[in-house]
Amino acid sequence: MKVHSNDPANKPFKCKLCSKVFAAQARLKVHMDWHYNIRSHTCDVCGKSFLTKGNLDKHQYVHKDKKPHECQICFHGFVDLPSLRKHLDVIHKITLKKVVTQRVHEANDAKELGGDGIHARKPATTPSSPLKLRV
Repeated sequence: MKVHSNDPANKPFKCKLCSKVFAAQARLKVHMDWHYNIRSHTCDVCGKSFLTKGNLDKHQYVHKDKKPHECQICFHGFVDLPSLRKHLDVIHKITLKKVVTQRVHEANDAKELGGDGIHARKPATTPSSPLKLRV
């Protein structure tokens, strides 16, 4: 199991410019690209370039009609969940609350009944959303 740690022994890759340390060499490479302003991920549509592929993927929604996260009140689309949450909070005065899925509830119930909470679970009978509106 991967555990978050601030132990320098778990972060052997060190930036020579600012001494920041990383657990993975790939993270150090992205960090170095940031120092040198290397943006190797370029949009085929408009030519704008980005530091990471994830940022390019988000940007590409600018060129599409449909965004992956939509406000269920005014139907405005957003590229990422934090933007939708901010919109709901600022515009509609609604706070999004994370809720536990049915599958997690079943695993916890199985633990209480003496199971390990993993093997005893059965598939959820109803789909559940990881987010719930709280008014």
